[in-house]
Amino acid sequence: MKSGRNLMGWKDFELKVYEYFRRCGYIVKLNEKLSGLSGTSYEVDVLAIDKNFEEVKIACQCKAWTNTVDRDSIILWAKVCEDIRAIPALASTSGYTDSALGAAKKMGFIILAYDAPTETVYKVGVRQGLLYVEEPEYFVTQAERKLKEAKDLEKRLNELYGKESENEEMKLEDTIRTFLNEVISLYKEALRLKPDKHLWLKLGDIYDSHKLYLDKTMVGTIQCYINALKEHLKEFPEILKRIGFIRITDEEEMNIFEDEIKKVFGYSFITNEDVMDFRINMLKLYLEKCPEDAEAWLQLARYYAVIIKEVEEADDACEKALRIASNDLSTIIEAYVVYRELIKITSRERRKYFLEKCINLLGKMCELVPEDPFPWKELAQIYANYLVIDDQEKNLDEAIRCMEEYMKRGGKSWTAWKSLGDMYFMRGDREKMLECYSKALEIFLKTIRRT
Repeated sequence: MKSGRNLMGWKDFELKVYEYFRRCGYIVKLNEKLSGLSGTSYEVDVLAIDKNFEEVKIACQCKAWTNTVDRDSIILWAKVCEDIRAIPALASTSGYTDSALGAAKKMGFIILAYDAPTETVYKVGVRQGLLYVEEPEYFVTQAERKLKEAKDLEKRLNELYGKESENEEMKLEDTIRTFLNEVISLYKEALRLKPDKHLWLKLGDIYDSHKLYLDKTMVGTIQCYINALKEHLKEFPEILKRIGFIRITDEEEMNIFEDEIKKVFGYSFITNEDVMDFRINMLKLYLEKCPEDAEAWLQLARYYAVIIKEVEEADDACEKALRIASNDLSTIIEAYVVYRELIKITSRERRKYFLEKCINLLGKMCELVPEDPFPWKELAQIYANYLVIDDQEKNLDEAIRCMEEYMKRGGKSWTAWKSLGDMYFMRGDREKMLECYSKALEIFLKTIRRT
């Protein structure tokens, strides 16, 4: 493990890798000896063990070399890790060849690199053959280093004002501006990987305190502070969800809701749509924090479909709910209700698209609860009322079949017989039509006599 030409002391590098895994929350051991399935004994430079699952361990080989790590080194260490039943990891001070990275990606390696200026070990990945950083901490470290350089230049510039030529001052200003834009890019990359309220505040402060060098600083400051507030609100997901699920049924309840919000935020809503937007935004914030909550996605879909009439957003929210809970009956039923609303507010190809969605969901209900009459009745109505114009004979046959399945499962009311008679009427079968209408009248008269 210690062979090769050293760029830095191998012990120092192992300690840096040790500290990296410790920061990640692992139990970490240095130079641990392990026996493989083959009976061979190996020494692992850095062994990281999961605190919750001790059988999950990462074996990291550290290479403090001047030359890049090649493919053979990757393959050799992969065989060792397979023998000791560990996740393979490799840390290098001098990078990796393209073939090494390709092999590492295929074999599920954790790849660590070393940044000499900051003396930081960080995790990297491979995307389209290129090395990229996966950790926000790396970008934060780089940004802080670059920000310090910019501040040092600002001090120097303040000392030079009036003493050096104007050209020299302008060069320094341009350099400071370049550094600050690099700082902003680095912070944004860190925030892309991991949104954080403290980091948003720090970035907002940079915009606010460098108006001389940056463009649109007020816009940047406001955006950063608002994003910080959003991240803070995400720390209270249950509150966000409850606000998003409030059901306001009349004007009095709407006024109460508005008054309470005004007390907290000092903000008065202008229209009922503003109140709706507020609740939707709270629900969307909750879903950013808890994206696997199918119930919340369906609530959002209902808002979009029933109240705001935003077709595409409602469809997207329903799709997400169904991906999360594809076999959950209540999710399927609620999604069907949303799509049924979307049928009412769409036409032509979009309506046909949502009709197909409804048919698929009703078919799923029939599979999950075969004795339930509800989906069969809904299918019959869809085929008879909406799809009949596409292929009248075929879809009327399907509507009749579904209505008969509904009636087999107990749905033998006079209205069901009348609906079936209507379908036979459209089908042109007068004999069946009269038979169904007669049955409907018989049941209707019996019902009246009982009441």
